[in-house]
Amino acid sequence: MKNLRLEVYNTLLKTLNNYSYCILRNYEALPKYENDIDILVAKTQFSQISSHINNSFNEIGVEFIYHAKFGCESYFYFDSITGNIFHIDFFLEFSWKGYIYIDADEVLNNRVQYNEIFIPSSFYEYLDLFLTGILNNAEIKEKYYSKIILLKKRYSKELKEYFSIDLQIDSALSQQNKVPNSLIRKLRLSVRKKSLNLIGLHKTIYNKFLYLKRLIKRVVKYEGISIAFYGTDGAGKSTQIEMLKANIKPLFSRGYSYFHFKPFPQKKNKSAVERPHNKKNYNMIISIIKVFYYAWIFFLGYYQYVFPKLFKNTLVIFDRFFDDIILDPKRYRLKNVTLLSRIMSFFVFKPNLVFVLKGNPKTISSRKNELSILETEKQQNRMKNLFFDKKNTVFINGDEKIEVISKKVIRNIISFKMRHHDKK
Repeated sequence: MKNLRLEVYNTLLKTLNNYSYCILRNYEALPKYENDIDILVAKTQFSQISSHINNSFNEIGVEFIYHAKFGCESYFYFDSITGNIFHIDFFLEFSWKGYIYIDADEVLNNRVQYNEIFIPSSFYEYLDLFLTGILNNAEIKEKYYSKIILLKKRYSKELKEYFSIDLQIDSALSQQNKVPNSLIRKLRLSVRKKSLNLIGLHKTIYNKFLYLKRLIKRVVKYEGISIAFYGTDGAGKSTQIEMLKANIKPLFSRGYSYFHFKPFPQKKNKSAVERPHNKKNYNMIISIIKVFYYAWIFFLGYYQYVFPKLFKNTLVIFDRFFDDIILDPKRYRLKNVTLLSRIMSFFVFKPNLVFVLKGNPKTISSRKNELSILETEKQQNRMKNLFFDKKNTVFINGDEKIEVISKKVIRNIISFKMRHHDKK
């Protein structure tokens, strides 16, 4: 993960200091090691704050990407100077599935200063950390253990009064971040009652309706994206995938999932096949069976492993995909089944975005001497013919600097994400 550029951080603080705010979590790590910032702001000031931040960022080369809403207002940005993606979650309230469990105005009114920023008072900070983990994930993150223990020591009486129950923090912390189901049920029931006390019955029902509406919309129009990299051996696919894994996290709340060719989890300790092009081809009957087999497992694997991840806002990365059996049949030991492979390709789910890496055959061959220069040229011509008119396909010059290619890949993912989100 790249650090937040100091100028970006200073610009953010300078803008926020004009308003009522507090940074909720992980403020100790700022500006280093954090490019995902959670900020509580007054609901009445949110529109003005977000507009002010977007304008201020634009002046220093930070581009607003898009805005998503689910539980909080998430704003995503791209730093054109560093190629870094980061996002800000603006919290207007403390809610769980539409239920309000902490009064946001009360938190802002009792905020305290930490160095040059504002944070919640210790009671509300620890209360938020404890409740957020249990309500949303049924667990407490290990990095918050020490703060939760402080919460227990300082505010056990206040917590009991706040929710009218004993939160049994000792029990929650005793099972290595797994919270007992009995405590989860008790706490969630108390949150519902707290919401009724804070905002009343009608407002709670309305909030619940909005939550269910957003949930249905999120399932029907999922936030995740699937991408595939194509290229001959030595084209630079693996390098770009590793750089993408390191830099793309803020754009996808559940991170990434990686698949090598087939959409099934790789078996542990399974080594790659060395020099697959040196092996003898199957006969035609076995080759036909293999094509049908590949089509079936791609269809099945997409439903079983890929779609669930897309619904959870995950970037699904493929190093090669089904069409690779058309581009490089020798790798899969297939014989005379190109036409069948093309036909079956129509019945296979396609990635949302495809990157095709091409380059000088001599340069590629020098990086990884798997294929002859002639075979590299042939495969690149096949890629050009197969993908040149395909929608959402991006051809990339693999001879450019690694960092330049990485920025282009990220930029195209951002563009697709924006288009995908705007269709909702």
